Amino acid sequence: MKLFTNKIVRLLGISWIAVLSVGKADAVIVVGGGVDLIDTKHYVINSEQSSVSFTSGTLVFPDDGSSAIQTYDLAGSFDAEMKRYWWDYYLDGDTDGSQGTFTYSTNWLELVKPSLIADGLSSEFRFPNFPSFMNTATEFFGSNNPCALPLGPDTFCSGSSFGESSLTGQLQGTKILINGTQPDVFFSFGGGYTYHIEAAVVPVPAAFWLFFSGLSMLVVRRR
Repeated sequence: MKLFTNKIVRLLGISWIAVLSVGKADAVIVVGGGVDLIDTKHYVINSEQSSVSFTSGTLVFPDDGSSAIQTYDLAGSFDAEMKRYWWDYYLDGDTDGSQGTFTYSTNWLELVKPSLIADGLSSEFRFPNFPSFMNTATEFFGSNNPCALPLGPDTFCSGSSFGESSLTGQLQGTKILINGTQPDVFFSFGGGYTYHIEAAVVPVPAAFWLFFSGLSMLVVRRR
């Protein structure tokens, strides 16, 4: 077992002090594994319902308004990738797999390829790029805590880190809702970003399907 004390964790370009314990669970013998891309969807952000708010976490005397919450309308787009992480394993002590091969898997959602538009928003705000665990078919949550990453059945991770970015979200048909926080160096005083994002899947234009259905007819006729 490795014990990491006062380790600097660098995720999303932000460094915080962390106390973590990571090691082998030794309950099973992992013999294989991988990541399967289940689905990818392209979302366009609803600018009327989405925003990012910033709180400085500092007090200014006299108050000139700079310590107030600043809110920015958010627009743009991003992709959401649904992935299945899986591990094949033998039971503990069964080195040749005579008792059978078992599979452990979890589903995760990753938000990638962001293209954001928010006039006046600082470049310090970063779109969440950490995996989020799908705890149901429509709900997910995640953070940049190293223990919140996909881990196999032979690995355990415990401990805490400070100033974590986190989010929760829901899939609602063709829509996705995300609420999250990204603390800054003044997180102990409430400093950082909070955001609410509502986005919808970009529909494939009807002309696209007509084009490919026409190609299919041509192929059939040529045969």
